[in-house]
Amino acid sequence: MLSITVPHLLARCEEALFSAEGLLAAAKSSVADMVSVDGKISPSALDREQRATHGLAWLATYVEALRQMARWGRSLEQAKKFGDIEQLTDSLRHYSWTALAELKGDAQVLRKLDEAEKLLKDLKKALGK
Repeated sequence: MLSITVPHLLARCEEALFSAEGLLAAAKSSVADMVSVDGKISPSALDREQRATHGLAWLATYVEALRQMARWGRSLEQAKKFGDIEQLTDSLRHYSWTALAELKGDAQVLRKLDEAEKLLKDLKKALGK
């Protein structure tokens, strides 16, 4: 039987989270330097560096989402409920959306997604009875 799961998925997710947290810490420090004057936030610098501050907010949100997904996966694992479907869902959530965007318009990928959607609908219908 073909496995759709990634070996050691949660450990890999936690490694990615650790790296993302390091990036977030560096970004916070960098943006703080960009928007501060004499150790205080400068309204004019904050206005000038809006892209950097919005980028920092996006990164912080992304890191928190990774943290919560890793926590969710571990809680399911401890409850012995982290099966193939949960692993697949978790791996998709951790996949870079930028990388996924590169697949846009790929006929083979779209066909596989259509097949997966049909299978999931059939499964939902069968389990709903």
